[in-house]
Amino acid sequence: MKKVLKVFLIFILLISMTLSPVIAQSATEKEEVVYGLLEFDGSLESLYVVNRFPETAVQASDGQIIDYGSYTDIRNMTTSEEIEISGDEISVNTSAEQFFYQGTLEDQELPWEVSIEYLLDGQEVAPSELAGQSGKMELIIDIQENPSVNSAFYENYLLQVSVTLDTENFSDIESEDGTIASAGRNRVINHTVMPGEDARISVRATAEDFYMEEIEFSALPFSMAIDVPVAGDLMEEAETLSEAVSDLYEGVTSLNSGINDLSGGAQDLNAGASDFGEGIQSLSGNSEDLLSASRQIREALDQINNQLAQQEDPTAQFEELSQLSDGLRELAQGLNKMADGMYELNEAYNTAYSELDSAISEIPDGEIDPTPLYGLVGSDEELTASLNQLMEFYGAAKTTKGTYEAVREVFESTGPALESYVTSLDATNDALLEMADNLDGSIPTGEEENPLRELKNGMAELGENYHGFHAGLDDYMQGVQDLSTGYQEIEGGIASLAGGLREVSSGADELEAGTGELNEGVKDLPNTIQEEMDRAEALYDTSDFEPVSFVSEKNPQVTSVQFVFRTPTIELPEEPPSEVEESEELSFWQKLLKLFGLYNE
Repeated sequence: MKKVLKVFLIFILLISMTLSPVIAQSATEKEEVVYGLLEFDGSLESLYVVNRFPETAVQASDGQIIDYGSYTDIRNMTTSEEIEISGDEISVNTSAEQFFYQGTLEDQELPWEVSIEYLLDGQEVAPSELAGQSGKMELIIDIQENPSVNSAFYENYLLQVSVTLDTENFSDIESEDGTIASAGRNRVINHTVMPGEDARISVRATAEDFYMEEIEFSALPFSMAIDVPVAGDLMEEAETLSEAVSDLYEGVTSLNSGINDLSGGAQDLNAGASDFGEGIQSLSGNSEDLLSASRQIREALDQINNQLAQQEDPTAQFEELSQLSDGLRELAQGLNKMADGMYELNEAYNTAYSELDSAISEIPDGEIDPTPLYGLVGSDEELTASLNQLMEFYGAAKTTKGTYEAVREVFESTGPALESYVTSLDATNDALLEMADNLDGSIPTGEEENPLRELKNGMAELGENYHGFHAGLDDYMQGVQDLSTGYQEIEGGIASLAGGLREVSSGADELEAGTGELNEGVKDLPNTIQEEMDRAEALYDTSDFEPVSFVSEKNPQVTSVQFVFRTPTIELPEEPPSEVEESEELSFWQKLLKLFGLYNE
């Protein structure tokens, strides 16, 4: 029985020894507010914590509060009850409904490393020398993670930085990414540093008698509700944009193909127009020689007819008539070659014009409103630049089509004019050959009886017909000269059009390539947006964050930890007290005289 009792007592002792540390480590539920005082340059001067034990925690522990932390100094902020310290264990038995105590931390480090610079007129100035100064001020605050402190605070806490400037001392206040609010005559510049991010804050102003209140920092767990767009609506818009860009790419590809065809047709037209212009200029340049030869033939015919009328035997003129017939045939042969060249030129022109007209007709007549596309592109600079380039080439294509429509009548009339010239040349050629044949038939062979009469009649008719031919040839060559003069402008316009289309075609190639890249970039846009939304939500979603004690890991029941720290105020130097001259003490009689205004000091 005694053995059993001993074993039982030993068991109870072991249980007690096991439970004692657990009971000793059972910290009371609390909240922590960490206060810090910084130096002007952002380095930490001192750090203390106010621990609050709410009414529910005090009641649950029957007033027996246990907490842990390494403090150099502790102060009861609620009652006069003594706080007991045993190593890092702090305990107090309180009757208060809720209990506060303050402790100055032994290890003084914040989760953020803060560095502050003060610049005046571009030069760094020590804060102690800034007070009362004037000039262009810039305040630079660098914030980074402190790797020596639990990363839970840096990764889950939202840090707010507030700089207060008095408008009597500062003007032209500005700060990128900062929110400037009015508070009386002060301007409060607020910056927010997201969880897990470093920051470089710049505040610029014009200072007059430099004075600045403390820079305040506060940090809380990030619990902002993220206003994520409705996924379905956003995905629908993304798909719409992706489809629109795809349609845009197809349209640009089609437009580029049409512009390339148009440019090719314009180059062919330009080459044909150049050849035609050279032919017209050559014909115009040789017109005087051609007319001179025709005049000589006409004068020779007139001379022969005059001699036939005067002579009984015109045999002496037969040799000249034979030479005249040969000249007419050579002239007809030259016109025939000219007609063949004009015919080939007309064929080339009609082919080039047909290709040009077909290519330009492929450019749509409808107007494109880019507003919806710009709305879908949003603030994306690359997409906006590509869309701007597209609209430039769209405008160039519309301008090209408008220019073509303006000169289309000239292009349409050039083909029939060329055909008319070919027909005229053919008719002239036939007339010359007929004249030569008639002339050959009019020359007697010596076997005919009395050939003079028929020769005279034939030559008279030939001379009369040639006079009409020469007049027509003169009018025709004058028309060729006018065409040559006017065609230079047409040829210049065609060359300009071909050059412009060449540039448009080159730009359209670049546009197609750029639009292709854009299409590849947004083809998978819905999935990319979803991934970015998931990433952003995961980055700032702190819903699963459980507060941890900043003071000690032995305090598991911490419901809230906040940080508040600030720099000192940069004060204006105090003005020295004005020196008041001590007046000479007056005697009774002097005072009496002064009362009646009879005393002179």
